[in-house]
Order: sequence, then C-alpha cells, then structure tokens
Amino acid sequence: MYLTHKNHLRVDKHTHTILKKLVRLSKNLYNLTRYTVRQQYFTIGTYPSYERECHLVRYDENYRLLRPQVAQQTMKVVDRSMKSFNQGGIRGKLNSKHCTTSEA
Repeated sequence: MYLTHKNHLRVDKHTHTILKKLVRLSKNLYNLTRYTVRQQYFTIGTYPSYERECHLVRYDENYRLLRPQVAQQTMKVVDRSMKSFNQGGIRGKLNSKHCTTSEA
C-alpha cells in the first residue's frame, strides 16, 4: 500500500510558478478549515456540518483566490477526514472496552 503519491510534471517556469501558488492556496485553505472545525469541536463538542464550514471560511483570502470548485473540494476533504477521525475514535473506545490487559 502506498502512503503517498508523487507526480512529476514537465512544465515551463511560468506554469510551475502558477501551480506552486495554487497548491499553496489549497494547502492554506485546508489548514484553515481544519483549524476552524477543530476549534468549534473543542468549544462546542460537535463537528460543524459542511455547510457551516462554508460559512465560516467563505470570506478568507485563500477561498476567494481559488476557483469555487477547487475550494469546495478542499473543504470536502476536511469534512471527510474529520468524519473518519470521529468514527475511528468511537471504534477505538468501543474496542478498548473489550480488551483486557494481563498484569505480570
């Protein structure tokens, strides 16, 4: 199983600069969305819905500079990862009840 995937693109310098800026904007939007979702989880105790995330992050510069489809897909990745993390946490709690430790 591969944990990462790396693509090598052969493009001119101008295209490389544009792609580098777009990737950075997407990364910043991902981190901002993840931060706001986590902060809301820590203060309220529930994860916000995808629609709520859109309203929290919509006015950020990173969101406005990216195309809407790209920005929304980036935010959907955060939503999926948080749902997956939440389900994993619940499974972990359920599985720990069935585990027994033997004391030596």
